[in-house]
Amino acid sequence: MKVAASPLTIKTAALPAAASGKSYAEIITAEGGIPPYTWSLAKGSLPSGLKLKSDAGVIYGTPAGSGSFAFTARVTDSGGRSAERGYTITVSPNLLPAPLVFSDVKDSWMVEAISRLSKDNIISGYSDGTFRPNNKINRAETASIITRALNLGSGDARELNFSDNARIPAWSRGAVAAAVKDGLLVGYPNADGTFAFEASKTVSRTEMAVLIARILENKIGIIKPASLNFTDESTIPPWAKNMIGKALAKNVVGGYPDNTYRGGQSVTRAEAASMIVRMLDIIQG
Repeated sequence: MKVAASPLTIKTAALPAAASGKSYAEIITAEGGIPPYTWSLAKGSLPSGLKLKSDAGVIYGTPAGSGSFAFTARVTDSGGRSAERGYTITVSPNLLPAPLVFSDVKDSWMVEAISRLSKDNIISGYSDGTFRPNNKINRAETASIITRALNLGSGDARELNFSDNARIPAWSRGAVAAAVKDGLLVGYPNADGTFAFEASKTVSRTEMAVLIARILENKIGIIKPASLNFTDESTIPPWAKNMIGKALAKNVVGGYPDNTYRGGQSVTRAEAASMIVRMLDIIQG
């Protein structure tokens, strides 16, 4: 007996505000009907600089100007059924100061990424005017940067249930809660069955690649992994190989000139900035 598809509906209730000159990426989600879906504008218009990705429901880009913009989004399933929902995006003038010029950011490959993320308040430097690009990035810092990059907002720190909750810095707890709730970060198992977050633990190239690949698949759909032909492939944990292949396929990570991956090597602040900028560029189309 053929089972009828459930009614097609748009789930996303509202879209957050945007700031002129700042990158923006938000997903409108649907359920029911017969996937895959196609997205379009039924009425109104998006703010200048923003676009609607027709195959993913992502509104992305860098808005210009300011004001409130009303529009109606339409989703159509593969059976020809459609649903609509109205939204308003308010764009405020960008009153943030110009991006910081860090005294220790000199190499060309890192200047653009760090400047862009600092301008968007995703990453910041230190009070002495340095960025310290070669410092290793830890899990608390990663949670904070990722949640700002994805506009996740602050989670409820009371929902954290790690054995080392007390060692998670107060400034990062909301970000950690948001990242954990979104399934982006998990804890490490303890012998007694509990989990530790290990906020001060540095993030390896393997862990960062898996994290970014997970985010990309949440945003743009399934990614076909690239082959791992590194000379040290045998040192990459089996659980991570598929996701590293996905990150490699999207050029978010790469190997070294000697054809090694060095998955256990800790990620620096500059490397993290570069990876996150590449991730945002893919999400925003």
